[in-house]
Amino acid sequence: MPSHETDGGNEPERTDDGVNDAERVRGGAGDEHRGGGVESGSRERGPDEAFCRECGTVIDADARYCPDCGASQTGGPRASPGSTIDRLVEDLLEGGNPFVAAVFSALVPGLGQLYNRELEKGLVVFVASVLAVFSTAILIGFLLYPAVWLFAIYDAYTVADRQSEERDEAERGEPSHGTR
Repeated sequence: MPSHETDGGNEPERTDDGVNDAERVRGGAGDEHRGGGVESGSRERGPDEAFCRECGTVIDADARYCPDCGASQTGGPRASPGSTIDRLVEDLLEGGNPFVAAVFSALVPGLGQLYNRELEKGLVVFVASVLAVFSTAILIGFLLYPAVWLFAIYDAYTVADRQSEERDEAERGEPSHGTR
């Protein structure tokens, strides 16, 4: 419990940091060092700034500790999305995962191509699979649909694999070897 200092007069009690409760509520004197003032939490974040994980104050993006509350900005229970399930979901949804692309194409031919961000190819494969289904009425579809389906799976997997390799090379700063 903080020690209270009084001078015996009518002045409000002050805590160890020299701020009385009325000043703290108003965000007044002495509160600036903790980010309790009106200005610290209300300004917009700039391009090289981030919000503190504890108090929400705008701080330098590379800061290891918040200058207002002293909270660590690395590791701990509020770790960055790079070490949580958020990163896994982000990786799965951004494209480039060969397994996910193949599964999507196995479910619906053309969906894996859309996952790989190949809109035109995805639409062509989807339309081809629909036409192949309708051509089963004249028995050609029994051979045509499996061919379209297998092509969609193979193409989605190989394109996603290539995109993944290109992204990994770009992250490492290696020159691209071009397409295969």
